[in-house]
Amino acid sequence: MVSPQNDICCIGHATVDRVITPESTRILPGGTAYYFSTALRVFDIRLTVATAFAEQDRALFDQHDFNGDGWTVFHGQHSHFFENKYSANRDYRQQRVLGQGSPFLLADLVGIQADWYHFGPLLAGDIPTEIFSWAAEQGKVSLDVQGCIRRVDGAQVVPQVWEDADKVLPLVTTLKANYEEARLLTGRTRIKDCIAFLERYGVAEIIITLGSNGAVIHTEGKSRFIPAFTVRSPRDTTGCGDTFMAGYHYSRIKGAGVCEAGQFAAAMAALKVECHGPFTGTEQDVMDLCSAWS
Repeated sequence: MVSPQNDICCIGHATVDRVITPESTRILPGGTAYYFSTALRVFDIRLTVATAFAEQDRALFDQHDFNGDGWTVFHGQHSHFFENKYSANRDYRQQRVLGQGSPFLLADLVGIQADWYHFGPLLAGDIPTEIFSWAAEQGKVSLDVQGCIRRVDGAQVVPQVWEDADKVLPLVTTLKANYEEARLLTGRTRIKDCIAFLERYGVAEIIITLGSNGAVIHTEGKSRFIPAFTVRSPRDTTGCGDTFMAGYHYSRIKGAGVCEAGQFAAAMAALKVECHGPFTGTEQDVMDLCSAWS
């Protein structure tokens, strides 16, 4: 059965996250599919989600209302299980992987139709190259690159060279990476050199996030700096990149320009940092913060 056309389809594993901060230790759902989709739950957008986790972990996801119209959930033997440990500086974390799920299969996704496909791989091999090719034939591809350039060694997450970069990057319209990921992906140090490297593959829209220092968005030959909003009481930065991209894509789909969409995304991420778990506010909450800032 072919699904109706959606504005955007988010594809990525759900995770079981143990989030450790100086204040608390919590077991929460996580992963791009969770943070991205939950952030847009009450927004006016046609969103569908394809995700995967183990049947044995369903109680955790049910507890946090991890479902909705248009969701496609695949149950493997294991879930991705991450431990994220933060110090007082929420821009940095120590991460371990305590469990790993199976890759997505193209046969499971072919009925999904969308204008945009946003991929959030968390580890190498999560999303085979053929799935990116399929998505590029259906619509535009957005990629959060983090999982493509890291693998698990024991329980540690370590960087790796992305062997399929030459095949996948030419398929990508919008690419998001934090500064360290951009350096690992491109082998360059300066942001402008990272951008130049990615432009050679034809990536039209390049987003490099800088944590509490803001973000750089490059498109049509021009880079724009997006300041971060001040967060007085940061609690949990897990999923902030996913929240940023949810806000950015929503705003762009609604017709906003790059700077306006970047500000909307930054405001949404700032509101998320103030609480544990995903962003659960409304579009009006984001707009109010943007208005107060300006």
